[in-house]
Amino acid sequence: MVLWRTIAYVRADDDGNFDPHPLARRRFIFYGRSVFQLTGVLSILLREWFFGIKLCVRAGSQGRLTPLVVDLPANEETMDIVVLTAGSPGENSAVSFSSHSALVICSSSQVLMKSVRLIMVTRIE
Repeated sequence: MVLWRTIAYVRADDDGNFDPHPLARRRFIFYGRSVFQLTGVLSILLREWFFGIKLCVRAGSQGRLTPLVVDLPANEETMDIVVLTAGSPGENSAVSFSSHSALVICSSSQVLMKSVRLIMVTRIE
């Protein structure tokens, strides 16, 4: 079953500033869960280079921007997306607080442990 959801998005400036008002967001229907495909659709809508933008979400109206790096949730709830310029001060501040943490998965099963890979994103300051 293919999931669909409404994507509400806003374009931030290079410093990461954007209009927080919900009416400032544009909306469209998106089918699927792929962040890669969502980035492609938004790059077309914004007439931007695919690798020139980064997608972020935030928890609540006062939450920090968090880079969207995994597939979208398996539900059909509206997602609010903030689009940042890759490599800009705004994108760097969004990435800085999340790039220093990693998810570690532990299991007692030897089969699972052989297939687990740890991917860590770091930033040089």
